[in-house]
Amino acid sequence: MAADTLRSSGGFENGVGDDLQLRATTQLRLQDDTLDELSGMADRVGELAGGIQEEVDGQNRMLDGLADDLDSAEELMGTVLGKVGALLQTRNKCQIGTILGLFLVIVVLLILVFNT
Repeated sequence: MAADTLRSSGGFENGVGDDLQLRATTQLRLQDDTLDELSGMADRVGELAGGIQEEVDGQNRMLDGLADDLDSAEELMGTVLGKVGALLQTRNKCQIGTILGLFLVIVVLLILVFNT
């Protein structure tokens, strides 16, 4: 009977409706705040991804340059090894002795340079 009185006066329905509306408004504010935080985090992740992409691009350029340098060094090494091979095929013992002597002098000089 008290519920009928509240319903007929509009007090019960208005109280529940106000409470539901307040809860819905509060829930929407929480969702908006959460979405704002999520949006900020997504922006930061995007910025980090852009920075990582720039770093990867830079390192790829450096690796390409390194590969080019290695190719040219490999060609030069092939040329040098071919000339050394041709030189070592000589039968002249004086040339071989001179080569070995100069090689030993270079090794000794390198040892002295790096030890001092």
